[in-house]
Amino acid sequence: MTLIWFIYAAWLLLIVYLTVQAIGVKRDTELHLLQSFGLMFAMIAAFLLPRLPLFGFVNFAPVNAALGGIGAVNALIPFVW
Repeated sequence: MTLIWFIYAAWLLLIVYLTVQAIGVKRDTELHLLQSFGLMFAMIAAFLLPRLPLFGFVNFAPVNAALGGIGAVNALIPFVW
């Protein structure tokens, strides 16, 4: 369970990093409101769907320790480059 929170923290760190890097970049003149809402909805759904009792019968991420370690390394790769 701790590994899952580590992955969430790594994603959050990546989002913060990309947001900070985007400061000062030339803004797009078009408004992409539908894309923004679609992306926001997909992110919220990805975090909430596994916790809904309706989907309790589905094993969203059958993970063992080795696969979890590989996922943790993959989450940290953007920060190493």
